[in-house]
Amino acid sequence: MVRPLPRLHARRSGHPTTLPALRIDHQLLSAGLCSRCHKYSPVGIDTCIDCFAWGATRTNSWRCEGCRGWRKNHHTGTCIGCSRRISVGPQDACRLCYLDAARRRRRDGPWEFTNRYGQQLTFADMRRKAGRRRQGARPTPPRPFGHYPVTHRQGVFFVVAVDLVAGARSGFDEPKDPELLRFLDHHLADYAHEHGWGISTLGRTRQGLRILCSLQDTPGAPIKATDVMRLPSIELPADPVLVVLEVAGMLEEDRPSTFGPWLDTKTVGLPTAIAAELAVAADVLLHGNTSPPRMRPRPKDSVQQTIRAALPAIGSWADQGHTSLREITRHDVLTALATAGPGRASTLTALRHIFRVLKARQVVFVNPTARIRSGSSTKTIPLPADLDTVRAVLRSEDPTVAAMAALTAFHALTPAQLSAITLTDIHDGRLHIAGRVVVLAEPVRQRLRVYLDHRAHRWPATANPYLFLHQRNALRVTPPKPDWISLRLAGMAQIMREDRILDERLATGGDLRRLCDLFGLSISGAERYLGALNHPDLDPADHTTDQPTSNSIDTIASSLID
Repeated sequence: MVRPLPRLHARRSGHPTTLPALRIDHQLLSAGLCSRCHKYSPVGIDTCIDCFAWGATRTNSWRCEGCRGWRKNHHTGTCIGCSRRISVGPQDACRLCYLDAARRRRRDGPWEFTNRYGQQLTFADMRRKAGRRRQGARPTPPRPFGHYPVTHRQGVFFVVAVDLVAGARSGFDEPKDPELLRFLDHHLADYAHEHGWGISTLGRTRQGLRILCSLQDTPGAPIKATDVMRLPSIELPADPVLVVLEVAGMLEEDRPSTFGPWLDTKTVGLPTAIAAELAVAADVLLHGNTSPPRMRPRPKDSVQQTIRAALPAIGSWADQGHTSLREITRHDVLTALATAGPGRASTLTALRHIFRVLKARQVVFVNPTARIRSGSSTKTIPLPADLDTVRAVLRSEDPTVAAMAALTAFHALTPAQLSAITLTDIHDGRLHIAGRVVVLAEPVRQRLRVYLDHRAHRWPATANPYLFLHQRNALRVTPPKPDWISLRLAGMAQIMREDRILDERLATGGDLRRLCDLFGLSISGAERYLGALNHPDLDPADHTTDQPTSNSIDTIASSLID
């Protein structure tokens, strides 16, 4: 007589099975569990033990989500249809028989649980969590929002500064206009979905919007940017809130410009009249002029560069006893230019911009810079970089800094070009930029791989198409600023670029066409490196394509390849 195989009952699943049906591990068997139900075994897919729907897993005790909820809400009994001892609900039927009878039942007709033609099986967890919509029923249109921002303002006797830290401890009041909060949350959800915001950023931004709405004196009025900038005091982000308010049209920009305090620090020690005249010229350059002579507004960085270039000459005039720019003559300008050195052209250009504006605004009587030739700007001879500093940025622990430094040191990219690189510009080991195709060096590829892994882990769902991201532009689709890249590279961007071009210049023996094709230079830009061949600190004989110089960045390439 052949003895039947024993039946092994799993603790959690309730699946009876035989030994040949499963590969049983002796260690799992000694613990009373089979390889199907042990928590460290691979997660497989099988049928639900209640409704036989395909797609159940061990993590849910081999039941689908519907049967788990059915067992929680109904009692155990004998099914009227299949006669199983199982959780039964309405009509004393299990979930499988109840769903099958509901499909066959006509409107207001009797329930039939005979199952003469078998059961209709399904896939697990395919029903909508929100429930089915009735056939023929139209979706309820969303209630339209009110008109925001409101046009009226509630006057107050005096402004009370709210302590956000104390409010965070005791709790803030509910918003006075719940409709406004729903309006902002609508824009927040749309913007966050389109730009790939994370759950944490979404939740903290929603919390910041709720707090700002509860502090409004006039519910529905635009929210001031200065109030938003106070959110970091309670560890809430300000930049995402500013983005949402700007998209919704609910932001009132009242932050003071940083240009005024910057100009005040630069004019310290100058006579009062000269400082006031510089302020007038800077204001016109910054905001433009609509009355004749008309002038377009200039970027803040350009205006700051103009003021910096003119300050040495203006400071020397103040030291000579001049108290106003009206006293400056043509002879004073020529004397200042004679001592300007290599910056003669930039100094004259900056002074010409300032006096032209002051003459148009009738602040000065004559323009002393008129009909003065500046000449061509003095071209400096590039010299090799300090390789210790270059190695420090190339081996930086920050993947962003290492990747930017590698692109600059090996391929002489400018900060503006680095900020314009998108993810689709790099493929097949090549960089497509400005109509050129650059074959990436192996150290550059290694650092780009590490940075892309860091980028995917740090901002997995961002919609920003640009390669380099930081905390602020990851929430938008804007490129990083070149100034940010120069700051991250510790001011070494231009030095590393010049060193790379210089090494190629010395290695090719003066082939300007090759420099233009390889680095995208113009002929005049490449001529700047002509003087490097005759510089006493450089020996062109040591620069060959087969044996690079010891003063070049190429010498550290072999040590950087892992």
